[in-house]
Amino acid sequence: MLKILFIHTGGHALKDLERFLASRGYFTMLALDMTDGLKVAMEMKADIVVLGMSDEAASLSSVRSFHLEGCLGDGMLILLYGGYDAAEALSVISEVEADVILRFPLDPFDFYNHVRRRALNSRSGVSDHGLATVLEEVRDFIIMTDEELQEVFHANLAAKEVLGFPEGSADLAGKWLRELFPKDLLNLLFSSIRDALREGRVWSGETRLVQRDGTRIPVSVQVNLHGGQDEGGNRFVSMVIRDITELKRTQESLERQEAFYRLITENTSDLIGLFDPKGDSIYCSPSYEKILGYGTWQMDGQGLYEFIHHEDRDRVRGVILSALSDGKEVFLEYRMVNWKGDIHHLEATTGGIRNSFGRFERLILVSRDITLQVHQREERRLMEMHKFHAQKMESIGQLAAGIAHEMNTPIQYFGDNIWFIRDSFEDLAKMLKSMRGLLDSLKEESSAGKLPGVLEKIDKLWDSADAEYLISEIPEAIQQSLQGCGNLTQIISAMKEFSHPGTEEKIQTQLNEVVRNTMIISRNEWKYLADVEYNLDESLPMVHCLPNEIGQMLLNLVINACHALEEQVFAQTDKGLIRLSTSLVQANGQNWVELRVQDSGAGMPAELKNRIFEPFFTTKPVGKGTGQGLAIVHNVVVDKHSGQIHVESLQGEGTTFVIRLPVNNSVPPLRI
Repeated sequence: MLKILFIHTGGHALKDLERFLASRGYFTMLALDMTDGLKVAMEMKADIVVLGMSDEAASLSSVRSFHLEGCLGDGMLILLYGGYDAAEALSVISEVEADVILRFPLDPFDFYNHVRRRALNSRSGVSDHGLATVLEEVRDFIIMTDEELQEVFHANLAAKEVLGFPEGSADLAGKWLRELFPKDLLNLLFSSIRDALREGRVWSGETRLVQRDGTRIPVSVQVNLHGGQDEGGNRFVSMVIRDITELKRTQESLERQEAFYRLITENTSDLIGLFDPKGDSIYCSPSYEKILGYGTWQMDGQGLYEFIHHEDRDRVRGVILSALSDGKEVFLEYRMVNWKGDIHHLEATTGGIRNSFGRFERLILVSRDITLQVHQREERRLMEMHKFHAQKMESIGQLAAGIAHEMNTPIQYFGDNIWFIRDSFEDLAKMLKSMRGLLDSLKEESSAGKLPGVLEKIDKLWDSADAEYLISEIPEAIQQSLQGCGNLTQIISAMKEFSHPGTEEKIQTQLNEVVRNTMIISRNEWKYLADVEYNLDESLPMVHCLPNEIGQMLLNLVINACHALEEQVFAQTDKGLIRLSTSLVQANGQNWVELRVQDSGAGMPAELKNRIFEPFFTTKPVGKGTGQGLAIVHNVVVDKHSGQIHVESLQGEGTTFVIRLPVNNSVPPLRI
C-alpha cells in the first residue's frame, strides 16, 4: 500500500491536498510540524513525503534538518514552496534535492499526476523482471497511463517500434496519451473509455493510432483500470493494443467479395436457393420473386416446396436431402408454378459447403428457367416427328407401286387358280353325279349280263372329264394359292411394321428382323437391279433402339444403293449386288452391333464422302432426290442412338455404309 505523509512546516496549508488524495483511495497522514513528521516518517517508512515550505527561517531550518536526518530512504520527496527568490530559500531547495519541486499556487491534478507516476513505478509487478520481460516480448502494444488518460507511464518495445520510437530513440514515457490518437476521434474515444472505467467495465473497441510520422493505423484496444483502495490506492490504466491492419485488409477484401457476389446473386436471372442440413430453405434470391411472383419470405423453411409442381415436390425434396447426406453434386429438372398458375420448367445443379466428413453443411441449388427451351424442344420434337412421318410417307409412296406389283402376283395366283378350281369342280361334280348313276345302273344290270357296257361308259366319262389332269393340277393350284397367301402375309406384316407409328421410348429389338422386313417391303426397288446376299449373325444380341427409325434408316440406305446401281445395270446385262451383314464387334472397350450395307455400284470420289450427310446435299438430278435421306440416316444413328456411321468407298469398287449401334444404350445421361 502506497503511504503518503504530509508535513506542514508553515506558510501553506496542505490539508486540502491531503484530502484530495485520500478521496482517491490513497493512504495519507498529516503531520503539523517537523518533529511529528520526522517521527512518523521513521515509523511508517512513507513512500512519498510532501513538505510544505515557507520563507520563514524556522521552516527553512526544518526542511534542511529533514534532509540531513536521512529518514526518507528510497522514498519520493515533493517540495512545495511559494516561489521565493530569497537566497536562503534557494540554498535550501538546492540542498534538499527534492524529486519534485512545485510552486504555490498549484493545480491539484498536476500534483496528483506526480503521485500516480510514483504509484505506478512502485508496483511490484512492473518492477518484476519476469513480468517486464513478458511485456517487452509480446507482439501486442502495451501502454500504461494514469486513470485520467493523460500521461504515458510505460510502453513496451512493440508499441515503441510501431509508433516510431525504436530502441535508443526518444522514449514514449512522459508523453501525453492524447498525442497517440487522432484529434477527430479523441474526445469521443476518451469519453467512452472513461465512462466504462468509471462503471467498472473493461472497455474494448477499434480505433486508430497515430504514428510518429502522422500515419494512422487501425488497432483494436482493450482498456483496464487497475488498483484501488484494496491495493494501496495505486490506480493506473493499461491499454492492450493490437495492429489490425492486415485483418482490416482481409475484412475489406471479404466485404468487396461479398458485395460482388451479392450483386451477382441479386441481379442474376438464375434462381439461387440455400438450404440447411434439414432441407429447409434459408435463402432465396430475388429472382424467385421476379420469375415466380412470390415474396422470398414466403419460401423460408418448407415454404419453397409448396410452389414446386405437386408431381415433382417429393422428388426434389428427396434429392436435396440425399445431396445433403451424401455430399454429391446432382443435376435435376423439375417444375414450379408461378402465382398465375403457369408452369415453369427448371434445370438445376447442386453444390455446397462441405464439413470434414465430406457432407454439405449448406446446400446451394442453382436453377435456371428453361421453359422456353422446353417448349422449343417440344416443337422441335414434333417437327422431327412430322418430318420423320413425312419421310416415311414419301418412302411408302415410292414403294407403293412396287408393293402393289408384288401383291398383284399372288393375287393373280388366287384368281387363276380359283377360276381353274371352279371349272374343274363343275366337271368333277358332273362326273361324280354320272358315276353315281352308273353305279346304281351297275347294280341293276350286272345280273342281266350288261356289265361290260356300263364299264365302257365309265371309262368314257373319266376321259371326257380329264380326271387325270385335274387330279394332278388341283393340288398344285392349291399349293400356289397357299404360297401366294404366305407372300401376301409377309408383305402385309412387313408393311405393318414399317408404317407403324412406333414408340418414343427405345425398346429391345432384334436387328436381323428389322433387316428382313425392310428388304421385303423394298423388294420391288431392288429385284430388277440387284441380287441380295445376307450374312446375318443369328446370335446377335438385342439392341436398345427405336425400331421404326432404324428401319427407315436402313430403307434409305437400300434405296441409295439401288440408285447407285441403276446406271451400272443399264450399261451392263448383269444385275448388281447388295450385301447386308450384321455382327457383334468391340471397339473402345464397348460392344457394338455392326450393320454393313454394301453395293457394287460405281462408288464415289473422296471429296464427296465428307458431304453426303449434309442436309439437302445430293448428287442426283433435280426431281430424283431431296438430299434428306442420308441426313436422316446420320441423325438416327448418331443423334438418336449415340451410334457411329462411316463410309468406305472407292470409285469403280462400290460403297459400304458401316453402322454401329451400342448394345447397351439403355442408360441415359445422369438426370434426376
